[in-house]
Amino acid sequence: MEAHIDFAALAAEVDRVAPRPVSPQGGRPPFPTEIMVRILVLKRLYNLSDEQMETSCWIG
Repeated sequence: MEAHIDFAALAAEVDRVAPRPVSPQGGRPPFPTEIMVRILVLKRLYNLSDEQMETSCWIG
């Protein structure tokens, strides 16, 4: 997939269009946008549900 999709550029565009504000209350930081973009591409490519992605791609 790396040869066909520039995930860093795609993540940068997502951050530009829909920036995620940092919560002043603290808490767990969000996953990096590039990881989220990769997960969404895999979900659509293999027609997987959120639950299937959670079980097959543990991020930790």
